[in-house]
Amino acid sequence: GDIGDWGHEYVRHLSGEIGRYISEPDINTETRNSLISLSKEIVSYDMAHNTESEACDLLMEIECLDMLDQFVDSSCYERVCLYLISCVPYVPEPEDKNLLKTALNLYYKFEVYPLALRCAIQLNDMDLV
Repeated sequence: GDIGDWGHEYVRHLSGEIGRYISEPDINTETRNSLISLSKEIVSYDMAHNTESEACDLLMEIECLDMLDQFVDSSCYERVCLYLISCVPYVPEPEDKNLLKTALNLYYKFEVYPLALRCAIQLNDMDLV
């Protein structure tokens, strides 16, 4: 069945468990890939139910933020980008740059060039400006 059949709280709990389990040093590749696959289902569910911040948190936790692009559409990119940018002061380097680059790429994807420029300036990358 659908992952959301068990409800939002279940999905939220599952996200937390994935985050804890995937960071264990002795996790094997097959299990890691299964957890990443499950995470994709959760992110898709979160995006469809207006809990984009939880989707972003999960992808940051499992260090797969680069997958975010495939789940973001024109109805939610603004909230996703605002959340990512608001997280920047609270994460260590190089994760802060990763958040800004992800927001920059989403702004480019949806042709919001002034906000993409702002991200490029924050990144202090003249090639992007």
